Amino acid sequence: MNLLTYTPAEDQGSAEAAFEGHLLGTSSDQYLYGEHTNGGRVGIVFPEGTAFSLDDEEVVLPDGTRIPINAEVSLAGGYYSEPPGSTVPEPPFEEYFYVNE
Repeated sequence: MNLLTYTPAEDQGSAEAAFEGHLLGTSSDQYLYGEHTNGGRVGIVFPEGTAFSLDDEEVVLPDGTRIPINAEVSLAGGYYSEPPGSTVPEPPFEEYFYVNE
């Protein structure tokens, strides 16, 4: 499984949208993704420097914040229609949620 990441711009403020739902991913999934409480799927994009472990079932943001995988989460960030950079050859999602640092 791969983790979608982006490089935050220093002069770009923080987006102010929210994602509420489940952060999901298993070893058979290509990427971690979010599933809204209404059932829609979105690609979850984390700040560069984020690490994850399927064994520990968590994502660790650069600031040390731990986010559980396969659990209900509430994340701050912003929605975008494009995947990060050219790291995704075939975009698997129609919408992406970029998690704030």
